[in-house]
Amino acid sequence: MPLFGAQPRTHIANASTFPILAKVDTNVNPEFNLNVSSKVNLSYKDNLNKGIQAGFSVIQPNDYMVFEPAVGLFDGSWFKRATVYITVHSMQGDNIVPICDNYNLKDNSSIIITQNNSVRRTEMGTIWTGIDGINYKK
Repeated sequence: MPLFGAQPRTHIANASTFPILAKVDTNVNPEFNLNVSSKVNLSYKDNLNKGIQAGFSVIQPNDYMVFEPAVGLFDGSWFKRATVYITVHSMQGDNIVPICDNYNLKDNSSIIITQNNSVRRTEMGTIWTGIDGINYKK
């Protein structure tokens, strides 16, 4: 919990047609490979289990999740924003498609994974509206 101010929050909204694995941290995440470069094909269930064991959360299509990553004592206050690092993979059948790896922004900022698996920052105070003014909710 930060010394001053509220616990920082980051939202990830999934406007794509596939479930995503998402992780938000205040430290750079080590590169996480599911079956992206593996010679052994893992099933959807195996990839899901591997992702959850590595601290990823599953966000279904047309849903979002709030993340409250741990921050240092003097980070994430009203006076100093902590940087958060976001890693997202799309689970397309038995294939895992990396969307972003350690995408960084200040805490209390949020992103949308669009229908074409791109990352859009959101307008402050919204879940589904990007800074481009487009509402990505289907």
